[in-house]
Amino acid sequence: MKKLLVLVVLMLLGLQIVTIHVHASSTMDAEISQFIHEYSLVEPTWVGARVHSSEKLYGIDNQITGYLFRVYQKNIQQGYIIYLFDSGIMEAKFTGTDRALDIKGKVYYITPSGFLSKKQVDEYYDVLLYNSQISTTLTASGYGEKITQLEYDENDLLEDYSHNDVTFTITTSHVPDLSSNVSSYYISMVSKVWIENVPSYLNGLDGIYGSCAPTSGAMLIAYYDNELWNNLSTLEGIWTGQYFPLFHEDDEDLVNDLIFVMADYFRTCIDMDGDLSSSANCVGSSPVEIAYGLSRYLDLHWHPAYEGILGYFSTDYDDYTSLILLGNPAIVNMFYHPTYGNHSVLAMGFYNAYMSPSGIIIYDNWDHGEVWLSYSVVSYYEFIYDI
Repeated sequence: MKKLLVLVVLMLLGLQIVTIHVHASSTMDAEISQFIHEYSLVEPTWVGARVHSSEKLYGIDNQITGYLFRVYQKNIQQGYIIYLFDSGIMEAKFTGTDRALDIKGKVYYITPSGFLSKKQVDEYYDVLLYNSQISTTLTASGYGEKITQLEYDENDLLEDYSHNDVTFTITTSHVPDLSSNVSSYYISMVSKVWIENVPSYLNGLDGIYGSCAPTSGAMLIAYYDNELWNNLSTLEGIWTGQYFPLFHEDDEDLVNDLIFVMADYFRTCIDMDGDLSSSANCVGSSPVEIAYGLSRYLDLHWHPAYEGILGYFSTDYDDYTSLILLGNPAIVNMFYHPTYGNHSVLAMGFYNAYMSPSGIIIYDNWDHGEVWLSYSVVSYYEFIYDI
């Protein structure tokens, strides 16, 4: 009876009803239906779409944590929705298939777009344990106090990097005005805002283990090099102002070179001359290392006025949307998250919905294409800023 009442209410609202063929709760049914209805207003691939099949998702403790729902339009898969029992809708994609289709056996969901096998999860979990031993302190005091302390204890790498009590305001006095690159849809209280011409690169093609942060950094630097400054790249044997491709595969060697450089600046690997495919050597980059690496890169590439700024997503979401509206992407981090672990991606837009959850638009580095991600899973974000 409860499920029937939910469906009747939805019908009275004039919503499309989506039948989910799993043993799911009526609340989950209603949330998925509402989500598809609202986002179909700004995503044409979801007009008339419905859930066709589902996949159980497991966490690192081998327990079922939620479902992947595959969305079809006219018998063609057009993305998916991730629903976690303890969090609701966490992720969605509006076109194409999903990487979980390639996995035999249980599908583990650890990072956005990161559908892993049991063997991969075991390896990833070991890396999480190693990363948790790195002493990184990030503290803030109250709304409006962006970052009051940045400390990194390993070898005093960042001893000269601290912006105590720094606050920032996203205006054209502090960030580049690239608003001409911004596109948007606003339909019936649902909106989509995104930045055009942002490159999409993949961390699986560069040969560096745990390279999500430098891959995201390479996208950011390539975007500003292509769209604004024309002098951010000085790779060996390459002219300053080299145009970077929008897709990794279009010039794989060039993009890999830039990712390698960003990995060096972000301290992704302990030894950049060592085995870059080793999880013992390449352990990833913390938000502090990313912000510091951006500052150092801009210093040495003729733009010392700009710093890499680290913000708290939970209190700075309005600043993030202002950043996007001016055409500036940001690197966002899911840092020590219980479900997502450590992962960094490039964010280049946002959605606002009426009854469904709103979210950010990311180019994840596991695969090409826009991904909707709940901003509730984002811990920190880094962007360039003229202090």
